Amino acid sequence: MKILCKGNINIIEEKMKMEETKTIKISPKIYAELHAFTGLLSERLKRRVSIDDALEDLLSHAHRNKPSDFAGAWVMSDKEEEEIKESLKELWETWKRD
Repeated sequence: MKILCKGNINIIEEKMKMEETKTIKISPKIYAELHAFTGLLSERLKRRVSIDDALEDLLSHAHRNKPSDFAGAWVMSDKEEEEIKESLKELWETWKRD
């Protein structure tokens, strides 16, 4: 912020950096979902949130997933677990013979 003094009049000049913006087309359904997410994010952060802020938040989560984030996400039955173990056991038996 820069204050210029001319006699008794103080003129406040604020220089804003204008970021380059891009226009994208999205379907009405996606826009509605994004708008709803913006509202949820606004409630969580307890401040107004722009669609740009919402997209930035979504993208930050998309880029930081690690394989360990998905641990326990696959719900399987005991039967499925036993089939997988048996299959792995058979594969290891084949590998040991070679």
